[in-house]
Amino acid sequence: SGGCNNFIGGDASSNGYTGRGSGTSYATPSVSGIMAMMLEANPDLSPAEVKEILKLTAERRGGASAPDVDPFWNRDFGFGMVDAHAAVSMSFDLKYQGLTGEVDVTTQVHIMDSNTSDGITTLTGLAWGQVSAVSAVEYRIDGGEWVSATFDEDAETLGPFARFNWSVALDTSKLMEGNRTVEIRAVNTEGVQSLMVATSVAGTWDGQAPKEEYGVQELIMAGLAIALLVLALIILLGGDGDEYESKNATYVPPLTPRQDVVDAIIEPKEGGDENS
Repeated sequence: SGGCNNFIGGDASSNGYTGRGSGTSYATPSVSGIMAMMLEANPDLSPAEVKEILKLTAERRGGASAPDVDPFWNRDFGFGMVDAHAAVSMSFDLKYQGLTGEVDVTTQVHIMDSNTSDGITTLTGLAWGQVSAVSAVEYRIDGGEWVSATFDEDAETLGPFARFNWSVALDTSKLMEGNRTVEIRAVNTEGVQSLMVATSVAGTWDGQAPKEEYGVQELIMAGLAIALLVLALIILLGGDGDEYESKNATYVPPLTPRQDVVDAIIEPKEGGDENS
């Protein structure tokens, strides 16, 4: 009201109040509005799910103040800066995938790093349970089948808050060209999954069948196969080589016994002269 500047990025220092601010008093109105959009997108979200979505999608700020308790929480920035778009998108995802009320918000999975080298993209991250142990970490590409990630098989014997590493290696030459969505989830010992985290991986496959490359061993085997085929043909067509050559020589018709040429005999007509 009055001379207050309400425009985004505007300077409010001249209104007699302040030009800047921080803390929960400033964050609450904004976060409340974001929560309203989340509930509009998915009215069935529980308070715990709303809280976990805001945490999981936040943009990290500052280092961990209590890393033994949580690897992300910071005493000044909390879990980071709220990402309204990501939070509302995840709310929609839970609704359309039928997972609202079906996830364990105490089971944690996070992507820590993504690296691509020699056509292989490797995703690494952390997983742990705040209440029960984690029995599996899985991933899927573009909504496909879930596949187990690589992780410590003894992870399910770990107690609450005991974190472990997981990794996923993807051959980008086997992924269709363009950005492919990779989703990661953790599953607790009761088979209930966590909220999913996602990232994009650039595929390079153009859809064409890859050309086969033959090594020395394959070439030797092919040569032996051809030699055996030629030998089999020789045997089928006439046994040894000499017989084969004689049977395929130029055909000469057999000679017939010589016969003497006999002059034509002219018999005289009856009653006529022999010379007539």
